[in-house]
Amino acid sequence: MKAKLACIVLASIMILAAGCQSGTGGGSPAVTTGSQPAPVSDSGSADAADAADAAETAADAADADVAAETADGEMGRYDSPLTVVMVNNTNDELSKQYEAIGESAEDNRWTRLYKEKLNIDIEYMWIAKPDAYDEKFNIMMASGALPDIMRVNAVQFKQLLDADQLADLTGVYDSYMDADYKAITDEDPFMLKLSVFGGKLMGLPQAPTFPYSNTHSLWIRSDWLEKLGLNPPSTMDELIDTARKFVQAKPDGADTYGIALSKDSLGNLRGADEAPGFRGLANGYHAYPNTWIQGAGGKLMNGSIAPEIKTVLSVMNGLYQEGVLSKEFAVKDKTTYYQDLVAGKVGIAYDWLGLGLNVNELKTLKPDAELKAYPLPSADDSPARPQTRAVIDYWYVASKNFSHPEAMIKMANLHIATLITSLAAEMSPDGKTPNSEYYGAPPEASSAFEMVNFWFSLTPDQNAQRVYIKDAAEKRDSSAVSKNDMPIYANLVAYDEGDLSQWGWNRTFGGPNGGSENVNVYKNDNRAMVDEYFGLPTDTMAEREATLDQLQIETFTKIVMGESPVDEFDAFASKWLSLGGQAITDEVNEWYAANK
Repeated sequence: MKAKLACIVLASIMILAAGCQSGTGGGSPAVTTGSQPAPVSDSGSADAADAADAAETAADAADADVAAETADGEMGRYDSPLTVVMVNNTNDELSKQYEAIGESAEDNRWTRLYKEKLNIDIEYMWIAKPDAYDEKFNIMMASGALPDIMRVNAVQFKQLLDADQLADLTGVYDSYMDADYKAITDEDPFMLKLSVFGGKLMGLPQAPTFPYSNTHSLWIRSDWLEKLGLNPPSTMDELIDTARKFVQAKPDGADTYGIALSKDSLGNLRGADEAPGFRGLANGYHAYPNTWIQGAGGKLMNGSIAPEIKTVLSVMNGLYQEGVLSKEFAVKDKTTYYQDLVAGKVGIAYDWLGLGLNVNELKTLKPDAELKAYPLPSADDSPARPQTRAVIDYWYVASKNFSHPEAMIKMANLHIATLITSLAAEMSPDGKTPNSEYYGAPPEASSAFEMVNFWFSLTPDQNAQRVYIKDAAEKRDSSAVSKNDMPIYANLVAYDEGDLSQWGWNRTFGGPNGGSENVNVYKNDNRAMVDEYFGLPTDTMAEREATLDQLQIETFTKIVMGESPVDEFDAFASKWLSLGGQAITDEVNEWYAANK
């Protein structure tokens, strides 16, 4: 559901926090100077011969590219044509949109805009479907046949950095980068902190970070609270008492357990795959699993081996024995987790701000049902701090062999101006709609903005900031609502006027006690616990983290289910360190010392 939300409904609204990270299949624009596009493979499969041919073509093109003269200015037009070759992907939905407007991946409104405004010709080394994109991209990296410009995730970024394959963007960023983009990096300093290595800017973040949008809230069936005469819990003791009463009362008539978990909740999945449940509950006891926190002597330690986690596991073991946690949680996947919420089998969940979208069916099946978001309760007098990360999902990078890295900056500036800033309100080529709609999300092609797979967002913590739409919808005044946020506004109004199918949007961006509204409580109080490590994966992380993650989920699950004693946590912490955790800790602290 999160992936669907990001790819369909919020496509024109740029990137959805925490939940929109659905893998690298979204495409990685890559640019190779002056090369001719290789044939597009229907399957998207790649082989070494393809990569070698591409490398030779790119090398032959380099001399021709030098003929293009660099024009001055943030969007200065090249005197001579400059060919920029990219890699791209086209899913079935985008293919349908191309067909609807008579365009294609190779020839569309964006390729024509880059030609008109910058004298840049976009060509593709290859185009793959999403399920084959990563394999093809990885083979390309291994071959050394790199495009001029690539969109990369953190793992790919590190691999290219380690191989010394990337251009230093510091000079061209300083000289050419759009002032509005630079202003956002001042507002969100994590953007450049996550992109500078050895004092050099090596990548351009696609979007700001979203630490508050990525926090978890306490979601409760508030209609159950009302039915049982209970107040929303403000402490962990009150929460546990509420969960017990839900189990006893069975408010929806089904066999009921108290707090939702899935089989992956106790692990260390990340991004779109991160499992809900455990971290929000742990944060109530000031424990922060899978997060780098301050330890002894001013050094960082991994929160999964902190002693507070042992306390949380002990509490959870007691709740499991009572039936407050499902006896089957260890076999429930995320789909079953959501199904239990829809079926009224559980009334409490720790989850992201868009949980209502995942369980939207609840309202149509049970019109009296209501789900509200609350700040995390605490076990003591200190407010609970929801853990989160300052995350960059993707960067745009340039090959060190690309003789015109400033072209990437100019393309970024043109995209930002066309969709967001100075050119957004100007009339588009169709003579009917503004650029922001024509190039962003016209009705017949809602994913137009990603046709070249080169796009940016300038809204820090975007989903947290969307709380403003709630007030606009309540007043029926859309004058201050951005074009990109109008679909959300329309959904909120539709729900207010009786369309129950839009309930999930109300629970996400509406009120009272919607998800966005609740994370703004955290934001206004400045009480998130942000992961202290925000660097790229270290060498030992790449080698050992999967083993450590498996050790964690197996040990924690056995402790909660009573198959291992709570004191097994101590052995786990020692084993975690010996199996690579200590080496990772040393690497993290080496980074921390250099980046304080």
